[in-house]
Amino acid sequence: MPDLKPGESAEVPGSGGRTYVIKNSDGDYSCTCMAWKHQSASFSRRTCKHLKRFRGEQSELERTTIKEPVEPDIPMPRVLTTTADISAAIETLCGFSRLWLDTEIAEYWIPQRRRLSLIQTLADGVKPNTKEVIILDVIDQPSLVTLFVDRVMKEPSIQKVFHNASFDLDYLGGGDAVNVFCTCNESKVLPESRVSLPSSKSLKSLHEHFGLGEVDKEGQKSDWKRRPLAGWQLKYAALDVVQLRGIHLKLIELRKWLDDTNAWPDGVPITPASPSASRKTSSTTPRAVKHSSQSTKPRAFELFRDGASLEDVQTETSRARSTVVGYLAEFIQQEGLTDPAPWIEIDETLYNRIREASRSTGTDRLKPIFEALEEEVDYDRIKIVLACMQSKE
Repeated sequence: MPDLKPGESAEVPGSGGRTYVIKNSDGDYSCTCMAWKHQSASFSRRTCKHLKRFRGEQSELERTTIKEPVEPDIPMPRVLTTTADISAAIETLCGFSRLWLDTEIAEYWIPQRRRLSLIQTLADGVKPNTKEVIILDVIDQPSLVTLFVDRVMKEPSIQKVFHNASFDLDYLGGGDAVNVFCTCNESKVLPESRVSLPSSKSLKSLHEHFGLGEVDKEGQKSDWKRRPLAGWQLKYAALDVVQLRGIHLKLIELRKWLDDTNAWPDGVPITPASPSASRKTSSTTPRAVKHSSQSTKPRAFELFRDGASLEDVQTETSRARSTVVGYLAEFIQQEGLTDPAPWIEIDETLYNRIREASRSTGTDRLKPIFEALEEEVDYDRIKIVLACMQSKE
C-alpha cells in the first residue's frame, strides 16, 4: 500500500465528487474530512475511511491502537510533587543563567479542560542526562504555576529555552515572560541556503538531523492527567529537555559559523527569532522581521484553506493560540463561512446556546457571553461561532 513520508500530503477522492487532503505529520496522520475532524480522540488516534483506503485497514489499526511503551533504560528524573519541594526547587532554579524547559498538558484534546500537568527543567552547568532533570508536578496547583512564572519566567537574568515556545507560554506567563529563546523559531530563521536543516522543524526532526539520536514521540500521546504517572512517561518527559539542549547548542554553533564566516545572505545577520511577535521579549532576543504579523496572517489563511487545524497553524506560524483563533475568525468572515466544524468540535445544541447567549446579552464581546454560558464554553469556541454567525448576517 502507498504511504506518505513525514511532512508529505496527498489528495484523495471522497463521496459526491469531493476531494480531501491527508497528511503525515511525523507519524500522526490527519484528513480534512468531517469524520476525522469530529472525533473526540487525540489527533494521533483518529482515523477515517480515506486514511484506511490509502494506507490499508491493518496499517491504520496498528497505528491507532494504544500501546503501553516500553520504559527506556535511562535514569529516572527527579520528580517533585509537594508544595514545599516544588517551591524550594523553583528558588534553586533561580540561581542559573539558562534553563531548558518543556511542559506536558493534561486533557489537551478537550479545550475547556486543558491545564498544565508537568514542567520539565534542565539547568545549564549540570550533566545533560535525565538524572539531572527536575520535573515539577503542578497539575491542579495553580499557585505553584504562578510562583514559577513570577520567579523564573519574568526574571530577565534567566534565559528560558523552549521548542515551539508560543505553545508553552500559553501556560507559563504569556506576554509577561522575558528572555525566551525558541529553537523552533531559530531553525526557521537560519538561512537554509547556507546551512543544512530539515524541512520539518519539529524537535524530533531537528534532533535526528543533527545526528543526536532517534526520538520516540509515542509518549507525547499519553494521558498526562493520570496519577501516578508511569515511569516511562516521566522518562519521556525528561528526555524532551535533554534533547532540546542538544538542538539548542547545535543551533548556536550554526549561528556562530554564519557570523564568523560572514556567510549570511547579503552579509546581513538575522536576529534570533522571538517566540511570537505578541510576546514580550528581552533586549537580548529581538524580534525577527520574518515572523511579523504581516507575513504570518496570509500564511495562516493559506493553511486554513488547505484544511489545517488550529494546532497545525499555531505550530507553522509560531503564534500564540489566541492569535491563531483571531486569524481564523477573520478568515471565516472574509470567506463568508458559516460552519465552524472544520476547526472545533461542536454540535447543533452548543452552537444554538452560544447564539442565544449572544442575542440575550446584546453584545459580541466574549466575556459577557462566556458568563451567560455559565463559564462552561471556552473563549475559542465562542469567538469562532460568533464569526460564523456574522458571516450569515
